[in-house]
Amino acid sequence: MTALCTIFKGLRRIFPWLRQSTQYFRCAYHSARPRVSSRPSQVIPSRPCPSKRHRPHLSGAMVQCVAWSLDNLTNRTEHFMGSRRHKLAFIGTTCTGKTTLLETFHADPRIAVVPEAAREYFSSHTVDIANRYSAAVQGALQELIIEQEKTTERLNRPILLCDRSVLDAVVYTDFGGDSRGADSLFVKAKPLIRTYERFWILDPAGIPHIQDLVRIEDETTRQLIHERFIRFLSERDIPFELLSGSRQERVDRVRWWIERCAMSPDGTASER
Repeated sequence: MTALCTIFKGLRRIFPWLRQSTQYFRCAYHSARPRVSSRPSQVIPSRPCPSKRHRPHLSGAMVQCVAWSLDNLTNRTEHFMGSRRHKLAFIGTTCTGKTTLLETFHADPRIAVVPEAAREYFSSHTVDIANRYSAAVQGALQELIIEQEKTTERLNRPILLCDRSVLDAVVYTDFGGDSRGADSLFVKAKPLIRTYERFWILDPAGIPHIQDLVRIEDETTRQLIHERFIRFLSERDIPFELLSGSRQERVDRVRWWIERCAMSPDGTASER
């Protein structure tokens, strides 16, 4: 027993967080444990923590570890209860067939489709081309995307297909040359990235370029934005898949993934 105590004391000197945790639980133990007097009928109320020195300062690593554990527990509970939601996002440059592709899955009762926020926003707001990629405009778009996703999630469908994501506003702002504004929007988007199970960047190759009142970019700009999306996500190690090929090939690929989501026993689809 003495040897075990010596080993534990040595570990506490090596790992400060172990010493802090020990003090924390000792403090909690003394605070919660009732003191019993020599008279069996008398119980003295619990005493407060002996001193403030027993209150540890939790390091950032410990907080992250606890947060990760709680998040993992939440996901496992959702899997067990059958409430796991699969959120798949179609992102990328303009006029690549995102909305047309999503129309294929509107009739599926398992799927809820989040509409395109950019078309809704630019149809009701007059924005000149000079401010189109500003942090203010793209920040408003990001807010609209988040709100639309929350609204669609209330339908309680197991699969969510998103026309755009919180990352689109970040990349467009970065493309506009406002790196500081893009960083600010990315900080806001970062906690939400893990809620997406899949990012598809749609390849503009083979898709006719058609301009209208909302799609005002020319074909050269469309290609440059596409390349910026790939570079931005690659530099930040955000997993994505380039969705290319004919329209039917793209539909087949998305449909395969949807079926994997529906059939997966643990709530997450695996790559083939």
